Amino acid sequence: MENATKALLLAAGVLITIIVITLGVTLYSTFSNQTRGYSQVISNNQVQKFNSRFIVFLGRKDITALEVVTAINLGKEYNVDILLDREEFTNSEEFLKSNGDNVYECKIITFDSEGKIKQLKFTKKS
Repeated sequence: MENATKALLLAAGVLITIIVITLGVTLYSTFSNQTRGYSQVISNNQVQKFNSRFIVFLGRKDITALEVVTAINLGKEYNVDILLDREEFTNSEEFLKSNGDNVYECKIITFDSEGKIKQLKFTKKS
């Protein structure tokens, strides 16, 4: 009788251990998935915040030379290629003197693999 009691206690201990391990694995899996989800949301928010600096130019047909200079400076700061159609950009002052009255439009936009803006192209409107 004494051996049977010890066997039942041992079996109960093993069963409780299995239940605790199963509960731990389940909790880990659940929290891990939630963490991945939060990570993805944070990453998407960072991409949107990054893109918001440049997306204001997309589709506009009334961009001034000053705004083009602003986009070029932002592009340098955030490693985004800003292309000018048939024009060379050397410095802000010269560009503004020679193009101060011109109006531009943003025609081309490309993204990198993360979804961040990689390139904008400004074309002088005729």
